[in-house]
Amino acid sequence: GGVLGDLAERDRNSLGALSRNLLGSRRHLILDLIDPKGQVIAVLERPYFWFFSSLRVTSPDGRTLGHVERLLSLRRSHYRLSDASGSPFGSLKSSWLGGGNLREAILGNQNYFVADTNGTETESSITRQFNGIVSRTFTDEDTYFVSLRGNWTPEQRLVILAASISIDFDSFENRTPSVATRASGLLGGISIFGNSDSDDS
Repeated sequence: GGVLGDLAERDRNSLGALSRNLLGSRRHLILDLIDPKGQVIAVLERPYFWFFSSLRVTSPDGRTLGHVERLLSLRRSHYRLSDASGSPFGSLKSSWLGGGNLREAILGNQNYFVADTNGTETESSITRQFNGIVSRTFTDEDTYFVSLRGNWTPEQRLVILAASISIDFDSFENRTPSVATRASGLLGGISIFGNSDSDDS
């Protein structure tokens, strides 16, 4: 349950709030990943898009670490995970039911499984947990669990984490505007928590 860091959207100009309201989840995004000491350790940037998003993960000095690209899929969300050179190291697909089982699907959970380059599912995954009707009515809050199990490099782990941000903005943000979203139109930030006793973070 310890805090690992925060993600904060960077306003590129004075029209940032207007962009959030007019362009919504398709807007140009720049997010800083900040450690508990306040140092930026990575930057996530996604240009404006219409159909398929593409997010780039860089170091603070601008060195590319990897990419998350949404691909065409008729039934399930499908993402390609690539390294700094653009070579795929895995992919991400949502489950057919939505949740890991029928009960989770009914509750509104959404599971995404990380696969290797052969399409074989690994032990790593991203799960969006539905927080309840009250939470969805009065806030724009979502909770994601990112499980990183296996021999991923630090850069690959960052790309998988970044994929959870792409999923949220592509599929869930502002689909049914909450009272809080309509009132403010502002993105506060995202907190990242982890358990140091396991590989899940």
